[in-house]
Amino acid sequence: MDADEPPPAGALADAWHELGEQMLQFHALDDAQIMAAEAKRLASSVQYMGGVAMALHLEGSLALQRDEHDATRGYDDLALAIFRTVHDRLGEANCLRSLGDLGRHVDDLDAARQHYNLALVIYRDIQHRLGEANCLQGLGLLSLALQRPSEAFARFQEVLRGFRDIRDLRGQEAVHGYMARAALAAGAGDQALVLAEASLEIGRTISDAVSAKRLVLRLARERSSMDPEAWRALQEQAEDSRKAAIDAARERLRAADRDVYDLPSPLP
Repeated sequence: MDADEPPPAGALADAWHELGEQMLQFHALDDAQIMAAEAKRLASSVQYMGGVAMALHLEGSLALQRDEHDATRGYDDLALAIFRTVHDRLGEANCLRSLGDLGRHVDDLDAARQHYNLALVIYRDIQHRLGEANCLQGLGLLSLALQRPSEAFARFQEVLRGFRDIRDLRGQEAVHGYMARAALAAGAGDQALVLAEASLEIGRTISDAVSAKRLVLRLARERSSMDPEAWRALQEQAEDSRKAAIDAARERLRAADRDVYDLPSPLP
């Protein structure tokens, strides 16, 4: 290809899709929608059906973020049919997992479990560790929805091992938060506090998360009527209180010989 020649439409479709996925991670839904539409247009123009399916799946994810459940199902059903036609097993598993997420969102927990389990078989067969971890996380959230916090916690432990193996910091941040929810539901408040702090600590290592937090704080200060010095004093006081509560929780866990990643019966 000459230097002045544009990239093939299929490659451009993949690039637009990848950008759309990144925008989805940052919850820039309108931008992601534009990118998904462009990816689908380019893929359709050259009959690149795998690219069309990826764009449809992205549109389904965006619809789910907007609580447009019928649209989510429509996009993912179409994408799933195409992925199966072109024998794209990763795409098939991703759609099944998305349909599991949809079932969880609309409280159709039996359908959610069925889709997660179907996806999990494929992820394990093709050795896709990220997909496997995300699927197990979905199953853990189902257990939490069914008020089985100990079962959920055990699932999340397995998820955490998977995210650590593949060095996925975003996944580790999220699952620590879910473990905190499960611990709290099980009555283990100290563990919940320490796990929530661990989630925050991991988030601080992700630059965009830190930047987002700074932006939120700056906007909050600008919208308040407090002068900068008073605002800083308030922040410091809140931070000191948070650290003291976490230190006290850790000390109680140590005194009880409790590991934060184990969930026996709650502390008295």
